[in-house]
Amino acid sequence: MWIIIITILLFFVYIFVLTPYPFVWLLRFKKEEQTEKGPKNINEIKTGLIIKTNLPYPSAYPQSTFDFYYDPLTPVRHVIVWVHGGSFISGTSAGMKNFGPMLAKQGYAVCAMNYAYAPRYSFPVQIRQVDEMLCYAKTFMLENYQINLEGAFLGGDSAGANISACYATMDANETLASQSKVKLHNSLPIQGLLLFCGPYDFTEDLQKEEFRQLKTFLKYIGWSYLGHKSWMKRQEKVLASPLININSHFPPAYICDGKKFSFMWQGKKLVKVLEEKGIDVKSRFYDDMPHEFQFNFVKYPEESKQVFKESVAFLDRMTGKEKKEC
Repeated sequence: MWIIIITILLFFVYIFVLTPYPFVWLLRFKKEEQTEKGPKNINEIKTGLIIKTNLPYPSAYPQSTFDFYYDPLTPVRHVIVWVHGGSFISGTSAGMKNFGPMLAKQGYAVCAMNYAYAPRYSFPVQIRQVDEMLCYAKTFMLENYQINLEGAFLGGDSAGANISACYATMDANETLASQSKVKLHNSLPIQGLLLFCGPYDFTEDLQKEEFRQLKTFLKYIGWSYLGHKSWMKRQEKVLASPLININSHFPPAYICDGKKFSFMWQGKKLVKVLEEKGIDVKSRFYDDMPHEFQFNFVKYPEESKQVFKESVAFLDRMTGKEKKEC
């Protein structure tokens, strides 16, 4: 009897002390207000689009599905691969159910991908899956729609912004990719990034004032995503920090964020680094907006519309397209 009790106690000690799972489970099951709310004309925007959900892409890892948005009446030469947020431990591609069709209506194929969750699958698994999705997007468009893509954009919100930016740093730096144990196979040129409300530097001191409201949260998220309780002392935190791995080959970017419970200060630092490197960058920051405001066209109509408008302007400028009203 005592052996059983001790075994159970040891199991709980292991789970609660030596793994981040209790915190992860708490976040996953916490009910939050839905923030993905489209504009009033979202149903009109979706009319005529090809929308397919839960499509598989070839991957060595689980949760390898994507949602696809495409306007067959608009010439398409570029794909946007979108990486969802969710603190690396949750979230789905459904977060793009409105923003995806809106981008598709502007003449871009959109693949909103899912990926394996931390902590079971830690960095750099998610980076590898982005590469797998990019490779498949090229094949998918050619085989299903006879479209030979000219290039790709990466987009991401929250954790997805970090993953997208990390991929771009490795795509621009073979040594960094090798150090991260990532081998890239994608042949589509990355022509730009849309980065929304993301963290870009795991190396910052968590004692800083900016982390006052986020310290405990980031302690466990870093543990989950980077795979080690002592992640602040390990090399992974450097490899997963795009802010400190930028070189002159990093692609152009559009960056936005709000100040409330988000990472605006890191977004501003990223803008500064890109400007210093001579990389084309546009940005939009709001002191009065919360994390992930850009997808809520009901609660924050002016700000979300502005971010969408500027995102499309950025995409069109990178591809040389004329602007089209949505």
